Amino acid sequence: MRIGIFAPGQDQEARTVQRAISRLDGAFCHCHLFDLSQGPGKARLDAGGLRLNGQDLTLLDLAYVRGFSHAVPLAPDPGPDLEWTVWQADYPAKVQLQGFWMSLFSELSRWGVTVVNPPEVHVRAFPRPLFLAGLAARGVDVPPMLVTNREEHARRFLDRACGKAAFRPATGRAAWQALSGPWMRELFHPGRPPVWLAETRPGPHLRAWLYQGRPLAVIGHHAPVPGPTERLETVFEVRDPGLSEAFARIHEASGAPLVLAHLVREGDRAWVYDLDPDPLSHWLPRAFRSRLVQALALSLVGRPVPEQPLLPPALRPFLPASRMLADLFAFERIKHGD
Repeated sequence: MRIGIFAPGQDQEARTVQRAISRLDGAFCHCHLFDLSQGPGKARLDAGGLRLNGQDLTLLDLAYVRGFSHAVPLAPDPGPDLEWTVWQADYPAKVQLQGFWMSLFSELSRWGVTVVNPPEVHVRAFPRPLFLAGLAARGVDVPPMLVTNREEHARRFLDRACGKAAFRPATGRAAWQALSGPWMRELFHPGRPPVWLAETRPGPHLRAWLYQGRPLAVIGHHAPVPGPTERLETVFEVRDPGLSEAFARIHEASGAPLVLAHLVREGDRAWVYDLDPDPLSHWLPRAFRSRLVQALALSLVGRPVPEQPLLPPALRPFLPASRMLADLFAFERIKHGD
């Protein structure tokens, strides 16, 4: 089996998946990395195939795409050293590079290569609220949502949700945060970007990595607990056969082979708060990440993922912002002798 992994050159998750595939016993896989951050190089398309730097990509059985972020318009790279005029000059090249890779993946699909995930999935998922609205129309449980920059609209939504709502930016990756009255004047203004609101549902928060509707990993968590005896965030594996129907519905409605679903389990329903077609796993503790990568490698080569005992819960090596600020203020008081 021939697999091509297309990812930015510095993407460590892609290299980890490549190593996991190469270690599979009896898989007989040839796995090659292609750098998404580079230009087209020597690309040629003719009746005989699609070649990139001398390699015939139409001979691939599967193309695994990592780190292909679709954005309209392309956003400038974050960082304090960004020179705006330089970014403006580079913008046409970035647009052309994104267009090249989108065309290449579309052409690979036309030649019968399985693309995980194809460009059309990333294009549909970029306006995330619209993407989830489309899932809701196809039978996926999605909580009531609203995108607005008007304070009066947000207050009415919060009233309808009985004061239980969350917010996050309408694009990109971001965590949901609880919405309350004091946030209103800061968040909502006609001259500011719109904010995405969602009604919060009671139940445990889960993150499920799904491949073709089958779970590679389902992870729950206990939030950090402040106080004299502080506890960091704890993550744990979840095995819930009752979610299989929801997973199948998500796969059918999204059309994405690989997704990370953010769910809230409430009774016999699984409410979908986000669906990421370019999932990350670097934030997981090492044992959880290793098991997930192994399951993904097996799935990409078409082999079943064996059921294993649940991993013991583990602390996530992450300090919440409130803890970091408290430590910073304490350090300042000690420094100044207060």
